[in-house]
This record gives sequence, structure tokens and C-alpha cells, in this order.
Amino acid sequence: MKTGTEATERGFASSYSDSATSKPNAFTLVARKKKKNRNGKGATMKVFTPEQKLEKSRAELHSDSNWLDAVSRTVHGATANLPAAAIQSILCLGLGSPSESAQARFQLSFLLELRDKILPEGKHELEGATLAFMPHCDRVLYENFLRANWRPEAIADLLLIGNDLRGIPSRVLGKESPCISRLAPLLASTPLPEHRAFPDAFSSTAVQHFDTASLNLTYTTTELSALASSASSSIDSEVDSCSAVLGRTGFWYVAETSEEDAIG
Repeated sequence: MKTGTEATERGFASSYSDSATSKPNAFTLVARKKKKNRNGKGATMKVFTPEQKLEKSRAELHSDSNWLDAVSRTVHGATANLPAAAIQSILCLGLGSPSESAQARFQLSFLLELRDKILPEGKHELEGATLAFMPHCDRVLYENFLRANWRPEAIADLLLIGNDLRGIPSRVLGKESPCISRLAPLLASTPLPEHRAFPDAFSSTAVQHFDTASLNLTYTTTELSALASSASSSIDSEVDSCSAVLGRTGFWYVAETSEEDAIG
């Protein structure tokens, strides 16, 4: 008669072999069989191309037409307040890798939608009124970008979609971000609503432009130039080194990834 202990040992997934050909104390691993699907074949994972992933993100963006219509009205309304007649170029900073991040693809889908609505076909020039798309960028990137464009005419023609700069506490800005500190109070800002597909994609993001009248009255060209000369007027070289033209002339995409990771 087998004891209870012996019966229990027989139930283990691994056991000692009692075959005559086995060596003493030989250990045999009893592996479980792979599960089969209903068709009797092993499950396989479908691999999507970057283009297919982007199309899926654009479809998700269009799944909430009310959100898209509301944001489009906000952007067009802010554009009408710029001195220039129309946006002539779009600058995108700090988006991340669209090929790796679903949220980055969703943000890129939104920007592509704006590009199709704002930039007239065949008339893209890298000067004049610019829409800068900078979702969830680090504060230093905003500071460097503003320094690089620290001229009244450039600041006045800037439409910024990114972190709500008015929401940064003044104690945080201090001496490290004088451009943001001086210009944030002059911003006209409209927060983007939450999108149901990706609630966090545009959190704390706003459509922003500068009050031209206040800008002209508050800061002279001399004052702006003096502040700009206190630091480099170029955007950080690490950001410049991975910049890439995406899609059409006049649409610039700058991220923390190599050119191969950009989707266009």
C-alpha cells in the first residue's frame, strides 16, 4: 500500500524517473502543453506597421467628433488674434517616439489634423506666424525655445499648444526661466478638453498666444534683446541633433528619438 506521502509526491509536476535506463536520482521535468485556440492552432500576435498604428490613432481621434470640433474652433479663434493672416509653419517639440508610445501617436495624430486644416497646400514657408506644438515638454525646452525667438515680432506671431505656462508657480521659475516668468502673465490661454480615448494625452495642455498690446507696452525691443543675450539663443544642441522634417515642407518634428523613429 502506498503511503499518503508517496501519493502526494506522485502528484508533483516534476518527479524522479524510475526507468531502468535512468541514472540514480535523475530529475525529469514534466512540462505543461501549450494551450490551443478553438481552431487547434497556437495563437499568434499580429504586428502592425508604423503607418497602421498611426491610422488607428487618427481613427481614435475622430471617434470623438465633439472634442475635435471644439478644439478646432479654439485653435482657429486663437489664430485670428495673431498679427499675421495665417499660420505659415508648424513646429513640434518633445513629442517622444510615435513608434513606441501610443500616447505620442495620439498627440501626433492631433497635430497632423491641425496641419491639414491650417496649412494651405503648397504654401508652406518657415517664417512668419508659427504654430508650436509642445505637449508635456520639459520647462527648459520652453525656456530655450522662447529665448531663440525673443523678439517682439516673433513672440507676437507665435501660437503655442503645450503646457499651460500660466500654471507654473513663480517660485519654481525663479532665475532659471526668466523668459517664461516674464511672458506667462501676458498669455491668453484656453485649456484643451479631455479626450475620452486618451484622457492623459492633453492634460494641462492649452492653446496659448500672447497679448500683443501688453507685449508692446511692457517690453521694448532693447529689453528683449538684453534678456536674450544673457543665454544662448539657440535651442539645446541635443534637441537640434535629432530634429527631422516630417511629411511636408513647413512641418517640423523634433523629438527625443532618432530620425528612423519619426513617422511621416
